[in-house]
Amino acid sequence: MNWQCPICCVKIRGIQDLYIDYHTKLALTQYPNQEKLIRRNDDTYAPIQDSIPEKASLKREPHEIITIQEEDEEPVKKKIKH
Repeated sequence: MNWQCPICCVKIRGIQDLYIDYHTKLALTQYPNQEKLIRRNDDTYAPIQDSIPEKASLKREPHEIITIQEEDEEPVKKKIKH
């Protein structure tokens, strides 16, 4: 059996491609109204809005920005004030 979804163009080769794993099934039952979920490192899923503040707080501010204008010129460094 070979079939291609007309909406997302995913190729389905057989019935095995239609099965979902246990963690995905748990996420779908736990968050039935969510359209998008994010997969964490421990194979659990969470709504995207719950995960964004964690990631945003872990980001570091850049110390400098390097801009290259042409190949024969030296990079221009700009210090960022904190």
